Amino acid sequence: MYTGIEVEHCWMRMRFGPHYEALRNPDLDPRRVKYYQYVMHLDPVGCPLRIAEGDFPNREWMLDVAHFQLQRALAYEA
Repeated sequence: MYTGIEVEHCWMRMRFGPHYEALRNPDLDPRRVKYYQYVMHLDPVGCPLRIAEGDFPNREWMLDVAHFQLQRALAYEA
């Protein structure tokens, strides 16, 4: 599957955290980066909520994962 370079850099930013700076590309479209970063934090909210509704043994942990990702997504401004 082909994706834009902004998607790849958003994933690398999430994956490598503070070590991402060495991989930063100044030629990325900042609007696309902001959009994809938002989506990558919003996307993992639904699955933990669905798992927490079932018989998962550590329901609070799944709710914490969903809450963390939701807060990260909401931190992005339009």
